Amino acid sequence: MAKRITYGDLTQLLESEGFVRAVIPGSHIVFAHKQANTSLFLPIHKSGMPAAPRHIAMVRGTLIDFGVMSEPDFDRWAADPKHFQAA
Repeated sequence: MAKRITYGDLTQLLESEGFVRAVIPGSHIVFAHKQANTSLFLPIHKSGMPAAPRHIAMVRGTLIDFGVMSEPDFDRWAADPKHFQAA
């Protein structure tokens, strides 16, 4: 069973995969990945707040579609985001 994924977990994952974070005050957080030439926008939330399923799906799709992370690695991470280690 998947663990609860928080916005803090998503932030840690994106930064560990080479995304750089920039905050748009009062609005969103932009995560940019120069090598993959892609960006993600997430709303500003407290790091311990559960992430919305649509945001988890958006991160998953972007990481996989742009070749930043494999589908099996993302699914293993989602099952236990606090203890994930890439294969």
